[in-house]
Amino acid sequence: MGSNSKDDQDSGDRGTTQDVPEDTASTRMPPTTGSIMWMRNSINWMLQQPEVVVPVAEQVMATMILTKMAAANHKADDDSAAPNSSNTKDTHLELSTTAESDRAALGLSDPPGAYAEAPGTEPTRRRQSSIVILPAQQPSSEDSSDEESAIEAVSDKDDSVQSGKPEPVRVGHPERQRNRNVSLPEANLVIKQSLSSSTLPRALSLDDQSKTHRNNERKETVPLFRSTYSLWWCGLAMVLVAAAIALLVIVTIVYFLGKKSPTTIILTRTNAPTFSPTKAPMLVADYLLPLFPQETVQAITKVPDSPQSQAFQWLLEDVSEFRYSMLTNRIKQRFVLATLYYSTSGNSTWDNNTHWLSHSVHECDWFTKPEFARKTIVSKIYDGYLEGFLEPIMPMPCNSDGIYQHLWLDENNMVGSLPEELYLLTSLQTLSIGWNKQFGGTISTQIGQLTKIQGLFLGRMDLTGTIPSEIGLLSQLQFVSMGNNRLHGSIPEEIWMLTALDTLMLHRNQHLGGTISTGIGSLSRLIWLVLDECSLTGPLPTELGEAFSLSHFMVGGNLLSSTIPTELCLLSELKVLALYENSLEGILPAEIGLLTSTTFLSLSSNQLSGPLPSELGLLSNSMNALDLQNNQLLSGTIPTELGLLTNLVEFELSNNQLSGQVPAELVVLTSLGLLTLATNSLSGSLPPQLSALEHSLYTLKLEGNPLLSGTIPQELCSINGAWISNTWKSGGGPEGLSFDCTSLLCGCGCPC
Repeated sequence: MGSNSKDDQDSGDRGTTQDVPEDTASTRMPPTTGSIMWMRNSINWMLQQPEVVVPVAEQVMATMILTKMAAANHKADDDSAAPNSSNTKDTHLELSTTAESDRAALGLSDPPGAYAEAPGTEPTRRRQSSIVILPAQQPSSEDSSDEESAIEAVSDKDDSVQSGKPEPVRVGHPERQRNRNVSLPEANLVIKQSLSSSTLPRALSLDDQSKTHRNNERKETVPLFRSTYSLWWCGLAMVLVAAAIALLVIVTIVYFLGKKSPTTIILTRTNAPTFSPTKAPMLVADYLLPLFPQETVQAITKVPDSPQSQAFQWLLEDVSEFRYSMLTNRIKQRFVLATLYYSTSGNSTWDNNTHWLSHSVHECDWFTKPEFARKTIVSKIYDGYLEGFLEPIMPMPCNSDGIYQHLWLDENNMVGSLPEELYLLTSLQTLSIGWNKQFGGTISTQIGQLTKIQGLFLGRMDLTGTIPSEIGLLSQLQFVSMGNNRLHGSIPEEIWMLTALDTLMLHRNQHLGGTISTGIGSLSRLIWLVLDECSLTGPLPTELGEAFSLSHFMVGGNLLSSTIPTELCLLSELKVLALYENSLEGILPAEIGLLTSTTFLSLSSNQLSGPLPSELGLLSNSMNALDLQNNQLLSGTIPTELGLLTNLVEFELSNNQLSGQVPAELVVLTSLGLLTLATNSLSGSLPPQLSALEHSLYTLKLEGNPLLSGTIPQELCSINGAWISNTWKSGGGPEGLSFDCTSLLCGCGCPC
């Protein structure tokens, strides 16, 4: 059927350019102008939208467009058959309708002509397609206009037809759509004037040359972000893999380290029978045994009646008694204390064993006896010691974590031997178990493990063996007392390297020898050095003068042989100087008068010679004991300056070669209780002023001086035992009055 309208003519001109088949164009009736305008507005609206996927909404739009087209076609030619869409699907623009369910959901009704139907056949629904609306390309110069668009119709794939699922409609920029590498028919340009044509534009297939050109353009315009995005994901994946490998390695290392050195064991109560080393619950015993040294394990497993085996039996009962998490150091701690208990007959001989080996009481609450430690150790070295109004405030045995720091069991009638396991308490700061005279054993080399110990009191025990050199490892050691034992060997040189030491007491170990090392000069903190009644040899080192903190230097009863070094007199803090019963020789240096802080000076039983220096009168007026007896070679007269020692209590000059008169200045020594002048060569008359000492004097020895004359004052005849309460020495008792009754000296029952 021909057409005489202007719109039809314009459409025919464009149809020539678009290569529209003649028969198709001649069978269509031109739509009304309102329908064409509606289609144009709809297409322009879609071109203005951003790229989104809206399958349902856009198929509704396609349905409305198809409805308009169908209405126009039916109106133009009611008798014409519907065009066969299957013959033109490769070259014509196809618009799909929505399903009835979709339109019903949107509240739409089926408009007339919604379905294309051939004459004499049942109405069939067009197969669904997707429509991609693209912005128009730049038109040629003769077809340019203010408004332009392009329509690209994409035919469905065969699998979409069979599945019956509509593909989404995409609206977007052509550059993004080009990335979809699909060979599909594309629509020609449609200008504004062409929208009024009666014939719709047809999509034409590209030829091979155009397809190749289009594909090349697509490859060249791959967005940069796609490759960058891929590289970013690859890098992230590599980082995650590396992190996973590192985490796996760390977990593996931690697992094996934890397996080799466990620190905590969760123990629950079991119904284990009475323990014997060969019948112990394997899981618990196998865990506990590796916690102890090999020697301890041997004693546990090989000697059933040993203290270690008994302690291990108790430990198995202990850890199975409660449900709690026990730290390894607490397991060791309770085992060590149990071993000490069984080693010293704690269940039978201890004076006090309250709470010891109680499963229900923390070991820090077991009995402890700090009285002696308070007087000997804590008051000297413990920083937390405070002198209260009534008694010192003592620190607790354990720290806040329940770990033993102070073990005090002095004078508790402990009987047995010192166990090696005691040195496993490596957190100890003070250990005071002295004054247990039946508590013996040896000091193990394992003492070097007590690296935190500051105070060590093992005095008045029954220890044997030697002092191990490992004691030099205890760098924090301040107080050491091992006196009144049976130690032998030599004092290790390492002990003179303990620069923190302030007290060293090794006295009354008769077979303990060695020398006083020159290293004593490095002990600048040393206050107490008590080595009397041992078997020390050698000289007094001049380095003694460098131990300027020394206040008690007691080395009497040894085999020392030398002169008294003048450097010793530089110790301005020295209070007690005891050099008695050695083989010291030479004169008594005049520098001795520099010891202005000295209160006790004993140089008796040596081989000193020469006169008594008058500088003795410069000694502290707090001096209360001066013992120079039994030197045999001391000569000269008694210096009158000794009368300045107004607080002197004991003054002994017997068994020397002193001569001259007894100085009358002695009568001012109103505190004098012991005066021995026997076995000398004194002469002259005895001063009658000695009667002033009747209230203080309890011993007066004048025998062995055949040239001494005069009469003993009557007031002194009754001193025997009269003033025992005034004695400076406690427990010695007075010896009373003794003199030679001669024709020169008489009184107190001796006729003149």
